[in-house]
Amino acid sequence: MSPQKRHDFTIDKKLCRICLTPHDKQCRYNFKCNVCNQDHNTLIHIDKGSTSNQVFHAVKPSEHNVLLPTAKVLITDVHNNKYIVRALLDSGSQTSFCTTSLASKLGIQTFELHKNIITLGENAKKVSKGINLHLHSLTENFDVDVTCSIVDKITISLPQSSFDISKFTIPSFDQNKPLQCLQLQTITYGLTSSAFLATRCLVELANRYKDQYKLASEAILTSSYVDDVLCGSSSYQGAIDLKQELFDLLKLGGFDPHKWCSNDMSILQDIPKEKYGFQQKDLDQDLTVKTLGLIFDIKNDVFEFSGKVVCAPKVPTKRTVLSSVSKFFDPMGYVGPVVVKAKMILQLLWKNNLEWDAPLPSDLQSIWEEFHDSISNMSKLVISRDLHLYAAEEVELLGFCDASSEAYGCCLYLKVRTIDNYFHINLLCAKSRIVGLDSKLTIPKLELNGALLLSKLASKVLSVLSNVTRIFLFCDSKISLGWINTVEEKLPPYMANRVKEINKLTKGMTWKFIPGLLNPADILSRGGDPKDIENNILWWHGPDYLKDSCYNFQSLDIEYPYLTFEQLSHISNIPFDDCMMPFFTKFSSITKMQRVMSYVLRFINKCRKLPVNNDLITVSELQNSLNIIIRYVQHHYFHKEIECIKKGVDYKTNHSCYLKMLHPFIDDKGLLRVGGRLQNSNLPFTKKFPIILPKKCHVTRLIIRNEHLILLHGGLKIVSSSLSQRFYILNSMREIKSVIHKCITCTRYKAESAKQLMGSLPKERVLQARVFEKVGIDYCGPFEIKQSTIRRSIISKAIHLEVVSDMTSDSFISALKRFISRRGLPSDIFCDNAQTFKGADKQIKELYRLLKSDIFQRTITEYTSKRGIQFHYIPAYSAHQGGLWEASVKSFKFHFKRILEARTLTFEQLVTLAIEIEAILNSRPLCPMSNDLTDFSILTPGHFLIGCPLISLPQPSLVNVPNNRLKLWRSIEQFRQHFWRAWSKDYLVSLNKRTKWQNNQPNIKLGSIVLLKDNIVHPQFWPLGRVVRLFPGKDSKVRVIEVMTPDKKIHARAFTKIVVLPTDAID
Repeated sequence: MSPQKRHDFTIDKKLCRICLTPHDKQCRYNFKCNVCNQDHNTLIHIDKGSTSNQVFHAVKPSEHNVLLPTAKVLITDVHNNKYIVRALLDSGSQTSFCTTSLASKLGIQTFELHKNIITLGENAKKVSKGINLHLHSLTENFDVDVTCSIVDKITISLPQSSFDISKFTIPSFDQNKPLQCLQLQTITYGLTSSAFLATRCLVELANRYKDQYKLASEAILTSSYVDDVLCGSSSYQGAIDLKQELFDLLKLGGFDPHKWCSNDMSILQDIPKEKYGFQQKDLDQDLTVKTLGLIFDIKNDVFEFSGKVVCAPKVPTKRTVLSSVSKFFDPMGYVGPVVVKAKMILQLLWKNNLEWDAPLPSDLQSIWEEFHDSISNMSKLVISRDLHLYAAEEVELLGFCDASSEAYGCCLYLKVRTIDNYFHINLLCAKSRIVGLDSKLTIPKLELNGALLLSKLASKVLSVLSNVTRIFLFCDSKISLGWINTVEEKLPPYMANRVKEINKLTKGMTWKFIPGLLNPADILSRGGDPKDIENNILWWHGPDYLKDSCYNFQSLDIEYPYLTFEQLSHISNIPFDDCMMPFFTKFSSITKMQRVMSYVLRFINKCRKLPVNNDLITVSELQNSLNIIIRYVQHHYFHKEIECIKKGVDYKTNHSCYLKMLHPFIDDKGLLRVGGRLQNSNLPFTKKFPIILPKKCHVTRLIIRNEHLILLHGGLKIVSSSLSQRFYILNSMREIKSVIHKCITCTRYKAESAKQLMGSLPKERVLQARVFEKVGIDYCGPFEIKQSTIRRSIISKAIHLEVVSDMTSDSFISALKRFISRRGLPSDIFCDNAQTFKGADKQIKELYRLLKSDIFQRTITEYTSKRGIQFHYIPAYSAHQGGLWEASVKSFKFHFKRILEARTLTFEQLVTLAIEIEAILNSRPLCPMSNDLTDFSILTPGHFLIGCPLISLPQPSLVNVPNNRLKLWRSIEQFRQHFWRAWSKDYLVSLNKRTKWQNNQPNIKLGSIVLLKDNIVHPQFWPLGRVVRLFPGKDSKVRVIEVMTPDKKIHARAFTKIVVLPTDAID
């Protein structure tokens, strides 16, 4: 078959593409195609790139087919020695194999290999080791490397010679005559396969010709036992047709039917007498044959039983008693009570631990002899085989079951109502079981076993009878009937398993109650002698009321007792020692801990050979696991309290003040619950009696965290309210608040920056210096024309505004030159870090590229270094460290937007407006000039520039006032010193207050995990980082750090621009 046909066949038959077998679930094998390495079997691989070529042979190909050829090859061992080995070439195999003995002889190192090999008969075998071999040809210059799976054996050693066991010879002990060899022409009896072959051939024959020979095929398939066909017909003509079809069908298979037997000899007229199943004798005499161990009276169409088959041993021993009882064969259970009593006697022999050939004790010997005499004196029992089905108008199947402390059994009756409205009720079959010696089952459980035995027997009989109209099953145990009518899930496992099978087998059948005195199975459960059943109408024909046509079965309906069962939980005993608590701390999720515990419990149940569910973990398993975890935690934290509660004594422990108020108790699962005062409320049990959980416990925190996540990161009150439905947590509010505070997701959205005590002012701000000697620079904008540059003196808060036409280094240097020419040469310039300008706005990106560019950095460095100016960059995203000029930008925009409105200015107008706003800002008050309440003069930045506010009215000219010029200069200098004195006494002192960040905070540790705040990015996408460097100030407080992000980049950040994650990384 070509690969394409194999592929199509697999799809048509809905076979698995991997193991090529039909199944519904996912394939348990993980084979890959050896050609394309895809998930399908190599046998159905279709090579799309291959082309077919015609090959012409000059010689005639061989007519002999070699199925499994072999070849001799050279193989190299670990020392480069070569050995000649024989290779078996199998074109159908998907992998190569090497025997264990050859692998050990070669000494080549093996490797781990996990494979499932499917051999003949769909048998799977695991291979755990593999080996790489190097093969050489004996005749050609050819070698190849092969990877082999190591197995114990590839083939077995075949014998050098063989003989046919179907051939034999009968010795004549005459040396002069040659040996005569005979050969069997049929299946030989005694072989292992003989019984199977005999039956299998009959079944194959019936299936093959079932359409042509319907009667004979049905008889062979349903009424054959080994090589006997036991069948019949309700009419004479039907029996003739069945006989003829059987003869013709068996002849097609080469079978020669014999041992014919019938209760009507006219049916056998055309059959040779040598093929009869009985010896030819006078038909007026009794004519009996054995059928399946039963004596069948052909003439009278009845079964017969006789006790003569049981011979009395001279010296009764356990061996002879067992042999005698085994001869009493009763497959239909007609003498079931007698067989039960015989089994009870055998059980007594086993109970006394007697030797096989030791004489019986006197008491047991007397019991056996009494039973044997009753069997020997038993008159011949005759059971009619006629069930009157040929004239049946209505057929009912009635079953009865009963049990005692020694045995339980059941019996089936067939009730047939004929056309003349006459009822025939006959025993159909019976079955019994002996209760084991070590059995501790109660009578109701044994009654349930009897009901199960009846269910199996009724289901088996019903598969043979096809015309049954109704089926009634009777039991005299109300408890057992109550179990059968109870939902299986509410029963303990022993009863539930049996009730489940009973309901499955008796679907469509009706269970009824019957009093014990009317139950024919009663004698079957207690055993009896032959005399007890010889004339027992109840045993042979059932209760008399069944024959009453007016009897109503509804009168047997009863109200079953209300049965309550303790709800059992699968609780495994786990030792409460301290080794489990570290195991719990390895989990960061309570759900994962539950699932792991569920699999542990499954493993324990498998070790105990208990039924285990191999599907997905169920809700009940998860709840059971949580109960076990909590029970252990409670024993760990409240061990003494639990022991005292069990003993009913008072307890005084660390937790007694909390627990006594709760009045705790231990439930049926061993959990400590709140007793409380809500017993009479309508609340659910779990809310009325919540489970007690300890504080400062890892498992408790995991339960709180899981509830916090389920409630979509709910707050303190909603989490507390939800948990209180099931749990009572000691000091719950503090525990819940602690867990929520450490939630990383919630921390992202709260985005509370790290804080540190406000640092001291830098020396550049508190030392006297010339105005604009130390300045801070910032860009503000954009405007319709172009941006403006702001410079501010960080000592006197004086502002200088410059308008630039573009964002280039040349424009920046030009603005700096104008500033120096007008305000003087500064010693220090402070500027924002370029990272601060990383944003989405186009102009901000342009500014970022300007400050970050190498040309700008190089130009600024060259210009400032030549003039002795020190250029400083504050940390990225640390606007508070450039608060002076940031506030100036805010103030500038305040005035600018109100004046500009929607107008567009020319460059000259913008310069004019910027300078006017500069004058206004330089006239802002810094502090009062004096403490005199009548003095309204104030100190402004303008005092340091021109000696008065820039927007004040001009004073009268003093040019014409005669005065010494030196004296005039000294007077001006005196005014300037007066301004600086006011600055140092009043304004500078006002800066001493810390308006925020007033508390000392612990320094962050190296290695702490933090979030880098970014106001233009959603908090969910703030990058994580680890602190790699600290920059403590002179007061040892860390306000600037370096953080390494996952992309291995280092970022400098102020303490206010990070969010410390809730871990233990804070000192």
